Amino acid sequence: MRRNYPQLAQAGGLIDRSKMWLTGKATWNDSKHRWTFPSGAILEFGHLQQKDSHFNYQGAEYDFIGIDELTHIPEEQYLYMFSRLRSTEESPVPVRMRAASNPGGRGHVWVKRRFIDKKPDPSNPNDSSEKAKARIFIPARVEDNPGLNVREYLTSLEQLDPQTFAQLRDGDWNARGPGDWVYNGAGIDAAVELGRMLDGNPPEPAGGAISLGIDWGENTAGLVIWPLERGGIYVPNELILTSEEPGVSTGRLLRMADNTGQRLEDARYDAAGVQSMRTFTAVARRTHPHLRTVKVSFGQFKVESINHLRRLFDRAAKGETTQIIAISPTGCPTLIEQLRGLQWKDPDAQIVEKGDDHAPDALIAGDAPIAKRMRKTT
Repeated sequence: MRRNYPQLAQAGGLIDRSKMWLTGKATWNDSKHRWTFPSGAILEFGHLQQKDSHFNYQGAEYDFIGIDELTHIPEEQYLYMFSRLRSTEESPVPVRMRAASNPGGRGHVWVKRRFIDKKPDPSNPNDSSEKAKARIFIPARVEDNPGLNVREYLTSLEQLDPQTFAQLRDGDWNARGPGDWVYNGAGIDAAVELGRMLDGNPPEPAGGAISLGIDWGENTAGLVIWPLERGGIYVPNELILTSEEPGVSTGRLLRMADNTGQRLEDARYDAAGVQSMRTFTAVARRTHPHLRTVKVSFGQFKVESINHLRRLFDRAAKGETTQIIAISPTGCPTLIEQLRGLQWKDPDAQIVEKGDDHAPDALIAGDAPIAKRMRKTT
């Protein structure tokens, strides 16, 4: 499998390679992109180009699924394909999922988390640390390919920028390639380091209270927003909830805030989640009668909040001590991962590419009133 069919059919691609190996040993069906062997065994080529393409395989059964360039594939499509691995009790062939990939690409963040860092999926309560640690990753460098003219290939790679060179030459998953990234990578690194320093010993929240930033949805994200002086932010905790009723989520979000020991002043949310927020408000006011709710219109305030956050990240990267952002590396792993993966769809219009962004959207909701206040003061 590849992301799209042209990637399979290109010169030197997987279909070309299969014809070199299998012609005369099996029968090729061009319309079905399939080899059939004398035994009846089938080798089939497929793609996952559209967001619902994985449903094209519903009902299919495979002993083996192999995906090339996994970072081009969304995580939910990759995980769905496991449901297609099925065999009979009598079959001697074990079911297997195998994938290969260079670093980089849209799925870099989730592939790195799953296979290189071996961390569980924070949105999946069934994905434990034990399961994550059992995943196998076999690294490879240029020199490990015995059929490659290494000297010529390295000469070609030297034309690339240093980050992409490190990704393709050394398989470096920590090198962030070029792209229209929304947030400065050095700024995210600095924010994480500042969060590490503040964890366990933060200053009193500016204004004497904290807030919740919430993005409601199938994957609801909630963040503790801890104000720092002059419009800065510390984010000590996150809560990622999948397919959970808003009433249940409310209790967990409130406990997360109460566990900080600070007064919770308000809950700020994306206006698209107004129905869930009505439930939140009704439940929350039983125990937090003075809690305010703040509806944030992303159409009006998202760009302003993103630009304010970008300034905070940039100042953190420069070593400034005020108007900065700090994010706890232990308390907010999903937020950090998703911030690193955000890219512009249209940088001129400041439209963000949709993807795994529920935690950054919760940050935007939590920051929007701060960004608005800072605009008025400057």
